[in-house]
Amino acid sequence: MKKIKTQPNLYLLIISSVFIIAFAIFSCFLSYYTINLKEYFYCAMSILLIGISVMLYWQLSEFFTSISFLNSEIIIYQPLKFRLVKFSKDSIKGFSTSKMYFGRGNLYSSESFIFYSHKTAYEIIKLYNFNFEFVLNSFKTSEIPFLGNEEYEPGTFKRKYKFLN
Repeated sequence: MKKIKTQPNLYLLIISSVFIIAFAIFSCFLSYYTINLKEYFYCAMSILLIGISVMLYWQLSEFFTSISFLNSEIIIYQPLKFRLVKFSKDSIKGFSTSKMYFGRGNLYSSESFIFYSHKTAYEIIKLYNFNFEFVLNSFKTSEIPFLGNEEYEPGTFKRKYKFLN
């Protein structure tokens, strides 16, 4: 069997990264000038803006996850977190499919999950990956069990998964 993998959507990655970097640079300049002016209210606002840019980066790094798998090994790559996770197909509980809604529910992107046996879920989102349908069909034809469809349930800080327990 040949190596099957998704390719990250570089257009979205570049646009999102440029936006976050510009936001962080603006926040740093704002904090630099407010410290010199000794305006502590604006200094606190700039620190808040830097915190928001870090949170945006963290959220974006969760979305950009690509997967590749060969006969018995699966590799999950998160480029913005500089994380590479390898495990065998035997250690996977299964995968499920879902739709992720944006805004008021008018736009959605189908996504697939892989559940690792150590109670960790990795989200593979179609919007952020090319070759998504090909990889999803390969999952369905492999020995990895299909757990079913699940509704999109956002949590306070992390998403709630139906099959993670």
